[in-house]
Amino acid sequence: MKWAAIALLFLTITLVFSPGLDSQFQFDDIPNITNNAEIQIDQLSIDSLRGVLVSGHSGIFARPVSMLSFSLNYYFSELDPFFYKATNLAIHIANSVLIFFISRLLLLRILYKGNGDKNKLLFIPWIIALIWGVSPINLTPVLYVVQRMASLSAFFVFLGILIYLTGREALEERPRRNPGAYLALSFVAGCLAILSKENGALLFVFLMLIELVVYRGGAFYPNRNAPFIIFFSITLFVPLILISVYTLINPGWISHGYSSSAFNVSERLLTESRVLWSYVGWILLPDNQRLGLFHDDIEVSRGLIEPVTTLLAVLGHGAAIGCAMFLWVRQRLPGIVLGVMLFYTAHLMESTVIALEIAHEHRNYIASFGLIFALVVSVVLVHEKMQGVIKVGLIVYVSILIVVTVQRASDWGSGLESAIIDVQNHPQSAAAHYEVGRQYSALNGYEDEHFRGKAEEAFRRAANIDKQRADGIFALIMFAVRQQKEIDPALLNELVLRLQNGPIYATHPSWLKTLVNCYKNTGCEIEKDVVMRALQAALDNPNVGNAGISSAVTLAVSAEFLGHIGAYENALEMSILATERTRDNHIFIISLINLALYYNDINVARTWIQKLENRNYLGVYDKTIAKMNADIMGISQRELE
Repeated sequence: MKWAAIALLFLTITLVFSPGLDSQFQFDDIPNITNNAEIQIDQLSIDSLRGVLVSGHSGIFARPVSMLSFSLNYYFSELDPFFYKATNLAIHIANSVLIFFISRLLLLRILYKGNGDKNKLLFIPWIIALIWGVSPINLTPVLYVVQRMASLSAFFVFLGILIYLTGREALEERPRRNPGAYLALSFVAGCLAILSKENGALLFVFLMLIELVVYRGGAFYPNRNAPFIIFFSITLFVPLILISVYTLINPGWISHGYSSSAFNVSERLLTESRVLWSYVGWILLPDNQRLGLFHDDIEVSRGLIEPVTTLLAVLGHGAAIGCAMFLWVRQRLPGIVLGVMLFYTAHLMESTVIALEIAHEHRNYIASFGLIFALVVSVVLVHEKMQGVIKVGLIVYVSILIVVTVQRASDWGSGLESAIIDVQNHPQSAAAHYEVGRQYSALNGYEDEHFRGKAEEAFRRAANIDKQRADGIFALIMFAVRQQKEIDPALLNELVLRLQNGPIYATHPSWLKTLVNCYKNTGCEIEKDVVMRALQAALDNPNVGNAGISSAVTLAVSAEFLGHIGAYENALEMSILATERTRDNHIFIISLINLALYYNDINVARTWIQKLENRNYLGVYDKTIAKMNADIMGISQRELE
């Protein structure tokens, strides 16, 4: 019966998401996959795979496990999006199966104190896994390819939880058993989760939560505490101490990230209090009109009563967490306590102080399991014997979820269609309007008058909705350039104003790079003054010194432009500043060396090649360094001649 249930789980989830498997790459898939030459390998060799491991542009560790999975997709299927999405679906199904086994172990302990019959405990964990597997809010980690980072990280998190639970149950049966192997495997799973996406580090918080709620801290009893104290010290307490010390030494590391945001730390925290309640609704009572790829239309909370729902949201969270703590102290309803606290714990990184965008559905990939677990357990507790009417009710609920998800997966089929639907559902989303414009542009928008008109209209709406972002204005300027029309002076002035005074969004440096490339390449005529004004405005932005990677890219693009027009000394200065903004990103060092080589500045090139060699830990840049040294030899030889 168990394997039949898993087979039915596999079949149902596959059928639900299959309408969207033929859809296109979308949005962030473009820079991370289709335009990322570093993952596009043509052979499985050590050298090519080493390059893939540092090809990511997100997170502290560049998410090498996720990037490796993308490169393997490319090796076997090149850029056919079907196989990337099918891989995502396979990961999602594997996660659903892991949730089935995790739920069964948790329920055996919570409901039956470990004495229940595993073979009889089948329907409840199966329905939990099925609800989670077909939930509409979990669609983007399946059909939005780049969000494999979330689902792959979650796979290792769920695997780590299952390993830990298996070890704890073994320890409950045989108290003198050594849990070291289980803890070691959980640690490895956690490392792989972190290298897929950084919030995989929450695995160790989840394990501590499970230990305290489900096992009441039994791992820390005197006869078994040493391995667990070592494990949680290494994975939880030492990192917390290091983060605390770093924050004391460098208290501005959090606030610096907000130079590219339209809100500050306190405003984000207040807004997230409302967003979390939206997530609860999207998980338990999903509606496709409220779901979407973009949620930048959510109003930012400027204070506790701006809007007043902020205060209500904060009080609601306080009540929910307070009730959970009360029940935990009284040792009541551990399944509900665990589910609720899993939801909050899963949002500790992406929904608190880190300067990320306000809301994304994929942030609930693990969090939704907590709420679904709590929901089903609460239903079971109301009718503990699982009367037929309760089973029917849960199946009807699953059926509703399936209908909503199938409809959403079908809408996802075409990039343009899904973008238009997003605009219909979120008319105040600048990002949704911009995506519509981008999709029309991709349909030969520079040549076809109808598509061009639709694209320009969408870009203007995006620019008018968000008065700080410059993406829509950049796009309109490029439309004028491509058509060899004069750029509207008012449009250029507005671009300069936004670049100079607004947040430094991550997309702005990419657009500046587009302008510079247009100036450098034939077939794309743009005036030098336009490029210079845009670059200077970005460099004059008071936030440029705190913008991290966005600041570094802006400086590097400016250096590229200055180098192209012959201003080598200024270009070199900009390149050096770019390397200082992000000391761990070697791309800027390579750009600086190439600049020096272009101008035959051997001394500067040798100095920076040495710095690159000192940081070439995995040998990723061996071939690059060898080529650069060969170029220096060639320059020296020509000078001797």
